[in-house]
Amino acid sequence: MLDIDRVRALRAIPGVVLYDDGQGETGTVPCNVQGLDADDVVRRLGEQRIVVCAAYENNALLGLRKLNVDSLVRISAHYFNTDDEVATLVAALERISAPRLFLS
Repeated sequence: MLDIDRVRALRAIPGVVLYDDGQGETGTVPCNVQGLDADDVVRRLGEQRIVVCAAYENNALLGLRKLNVDSLVRISAHYFNTDDEVATLVAALERISAPRLFLS
């Protein structure tokens, strides 16, 4: 499970929007990365051997409507995830959400 400090670390990443309820420890943290769709985030994290999933209306209709989003990334951590694995996730999200330079 992600404790409050780990959730805070995720919340502190610029460009990452968390949709948790702020109640502290949780096993599932829904989020999005601004400027990327959920499938892109899932793919980019997967390239780094981090497994998360995307939620869409066909599998999370009520939750998405409640949050007023079309899709989200679902991070599911549990007791068997180590501190190093969570730190790897945080670092990967920092890289993914970093401002992207567009050259014309």
